[in-house]
This record gives sequence, structure tokens and C-alpha cells, in this order.
Amino acid sequence: MPRPFSENERAAIHQRLMDEGLKRFARQGVRAMRIDDLCRDIGIAKGSFYAFFASKEALFFALADQRDEQHKSEMMAEMLAAQGEAETVLGLFFDTVMQRLETDPLMRIVQDAGELAYAMRHAPAGYVAENLRRDRAFVAELSDVLQSRFGLHHATARALEDGMTLMVALSLQRDYLATIGTYGSAVALLRSMCLKYLIEGSGND
Repeated sequence: MPRPFSENERAAIHQRLMDEGLKRFARQGVRAMRIDDLCRDIGIAKGSFYAFFASKEALFFALADQRDEQHKSEMMAEMLAAQGEAETVLGLFFDTVMQRLETDPLMRIVQDAGELAYAMRHAPAGYVAENLRRDRAFVAELSDVLQSRFGLHHATARALEDGMTLMVALSLQRDYLATIGTYGSAVALLRSMCLKYLIEGSGND
């Protein structure tokens, strides 16, 4: 009978599964990634994988949650540490969100309709609702920071949600727009529009 892992071994293996799993998901997507290959990468038996995750999809959602929390924490820290005029702070916020959307390895999954549909079919019960709740809590906290520290009274939670929705939508069209040479100008235009909207309001406020 195999010797059980010590707590230190479990922690190290869990971290390696997360690290190497991220690399494989980024390269292969959720559907094509094989648990056998991942276990071979880190040198454990396939059966040992199930001591940590019920399935490869469970690993994917654990990674997605971890990265989402990391991004939120880092963005909030940047906003709390930000100095300068309102436009400068909002520009930093926009650039930070776009940079994460463009560089996060898991965005490849979101950009592929088939991959995203497959992943969501295997999402835990209540996953979407819980993520929406966390997103709205983050946006509400961010709105409080922007309004109280920088006097950005038009930066309501709803306005921030609108802006971030457009950022995500634009990032999903990145490959196509890049092929026709308009992605950079589209980002610049959206940046200008978002800053104006959050500083001046919609005109109907």
C-alpha cells in the first residue's frame, strides 16, 4: 500500500498541480488536457491526482478562482496606493484591467466558444451565481474607493460594471482586430470613452 503524503508533500504536490495545470490548460484547453500527462509532468501516479481534485474540470475551476482572486486583490491594492488626478487613476485602472485580460493564460479558454461551453457544462452547482456575487462585491468596493478617495462620484458600481463589460468584450475580439490592424486604436478609443464616462457621467445622471 503506498505511503500517504505528508502535509508538506501534499502542499507541494497541490501547488505543482496548479502550476503545471495552468500551463497545460493554456496550451491545450480543458477538453484536450489529459490527467495522465499532467501527472507525468509532476511525477505522481494518476490515482494520486484524485486525492486533490475530483476531475480536470475541478482543477480548472480551482485555477480560475485562484487567478480571479489574485487579480482582484492586486487591482484593489493598486487603486488604494494610487496617487494623482482622477484621470490618471482611472487610466491606471483601465490599463490594469486590459493588461490582465490580454495576458492571463486562462483567457484562451474564454476566447474559444467551444472550450468555454465545455467548461461551463462542468461548472459546480451555483458557480456562476457565486462568481457574480463576488464580482459585484469587488466592483462595489472599488466604487467606494474611487468615490471617497478621488471624488469620482460618477464611478458608480453600475458604471464600472458597464466599463469592464466593454473591456472584456473588446479583449475577446483581440485576435480578429489585430489581424486587420485596429485593435490598438479600438483599445485607445474605449479607454477615452470609459474615462470620460466615469469622470463626467452619462449625461443622464
